[in-house]
Amino acid sequence: MRPVAALAVASLLLVVGAASARPTADDLSAIVFLSQGVGATEVQGPTFQLVVEVEGTTGVPRPVTIRTTLPTGLSFASPPAAIDGCSGETSVVCTKPMAVDGAGTARATWRWDMRAAAAGSYTLTVTASSDEPDPNVQNNSATLQFRVTSAAPPPPPPPPAAVRASAARIVPTRPRAGGLVTATVAVTAAGSTIRPSAVACSASTAGKKLRGTSRKTSGAATCSFRTPAGASGKVLRGSVRLTARGQSFIRQFSVRLR
Repeated sequence: MRPVAALAVASLLLVVGAASARPTADDLSAIVFLSQGVGATEVQGPTFQLVVEVEGTTGVPRPVTIRTTLPTGLSFASPPAAIDGCSGETSVVCTKPMAVDGAGTARATWRWDMRAAAAGSYTLTVTASSDEPDPNVQNNSATLQFRVTSAAPPPPPPPPAAVRASAARIVPTRPRAGGLVTATVAVTAAGSTIRPSAVACSASTAGKKLRGTSRKTSGAATCSFRTPAGASGKVLRGSVRLTARGQSFIRQFSVRLR
């Protein structure tokens, strides 16, 4: 080959090699959305999550940069992760490499925990760029308009369980005149024993009132009476009055003395 021809071929190969070494044009597209999904425009605050995604058309992973300015009242609830490559608290710039998913799409994703100072409407615009030429810069920016609502109030506490007071149980079941008679009322709520806050006793037999002794324990209100020795064959009538968790009960009883 003549020297001139060889020089021409070498020059051509050099030009082709330089052209092939140039970065491939990559049409970037950006999208920003609430973590509830694309299309969601309302979120319950004050904290929530925003997602930014940037895709390229070549399927070749390469570093991309996003830029945004947080609107007034919107801030990071927690700093972006270190792998997000972000700087700035209001004017935010982030750079990270794309990753290729199972479908062969090169994508970079940012997930930010945000905080709204108050309920209301917010607008956020994100712009993406890279070092490679982009044939369509129109889709490099994405804007999300959304509304933050107040957090729902906590549910009211469940109502307290209803207090239950049983019928009075007499011990002994066949009392003798002159002996001690005890009337006991079981006190529970939701199957658990509770202690009455107050107990009052009253009883009489043969037209005579008896002095009663009250006692309150966990799960019981008790009244004890000493009956007259000469009241054999007479009926002892009485009541146990009790209060538990603000509710009052009266349980009456009667028993014939032997």
